[in-house]
This record gives sequence, structure tokens and C-alpha cells, in this order.
Amino acid sequence: MTRLTRELAELRDVVDAAAAAADAGGHAAAPAPPATPANKPGPAPVQLGELGPWVQDWLLPTFRRMPGGPRGRWCTQWWRHAEAVIRLQALHCSYRELFAAGGAGPGTWLRDHLDPALEHLLANDGPFTTCSTDPQRHDPLDPLPAAPVPAELLAPAAAGAGAAPSGSKPP
Repeated sequence: MTRLTRELAELRDVVDAAAAAADAGGHAAAPAPPATPANKPGPAPVQLGELGPWVQDWLLPTFRRMPGGPRGRWCTQWWRHAEAVIRLQALHCSYRELFAAGGAGPGTWLRDHLDPALEHLLANDGPFTTCSTDPQRHDPLDPLPAAPVPAELLAPAAAGAGAAPSGSKPP
């Protein structure tokens, strides 16, 4: 239970940092927290902890691919892509859980987690779409355009009510 609580906190930190990176224009290794009132801390920077070595020393050498052109994209600076970090963190968490379970766990991880994650990560329209395997080249994507959320829609969340706007369903 303690391990799962810690992993959930780590994943929340990654998601918060990714959201901050997206707000700042995309892909930052450690995004600066936005200005917040003194009583509210900003999001934590991305801490790769176990993820960095797991990706660099185990995942990439084990599951080799030839990205580029019609076969997909990769960026040697993968940690600068918030979406990639989130997907790899989820992959790492599921790996630890399913390999520890033994039995069919590893096969389930390969089929249900690794294969779909690699499809998304390496897709020509995925998070690395403008990057290449050239370590000198890193071309971050711009975030998707969005209009500001009307203040009246943010008010219930800010007040801690957590209620969805009337007529809508929670995601």
C-alpha cells in the first residue's frame, strides 16, 4: 500500500509538471512553476527518479526499433516531451506491478501496455513528430490551441466543490 501511494504521488508530480510544461509552450525538462499565490505551491518539476535509468538502461536497449521516416519518430531528448514522460511513467508503473505479479503478468504487460505505448510514442504523428534521432536536433511541438476557460466554469473547482457544470457528465 505504501509503495502504491508513493507511486501515485510520483505520477501526480509527473502529470502536474507536464501540465505546467504544456502551459509554458510544450517541452521542458524541468518546467518553471507558474506564478501562484503565496499560499499555493506550484507544480513540482519533473523528477525522473527511477524512470530515467529504466528507460535508458533497460527499455531502450531491450526493445530496439528503427525510428525515422514511415517507421516512426524518436527523440534522443525524450525527457523534454511531457507526453512521452507521462506515457513512459505509466509504462514503468505497470511494468513493476505486472512483473512482480509473475504468472501471465509479463505477457499481459507486453500485450496491453508496451505494444500500445510504443505505437503512440513512435507514431509519425506522436509526441516526437518534429524531432529526429539526431541528438543536436530537438524541435518541440506547440501545444494544441485552446480558448481560455471562462472564470465562472472554474469557480466551483477553485472553491473545492468539484461539481461538474450543470448538464455535463464527469469524464
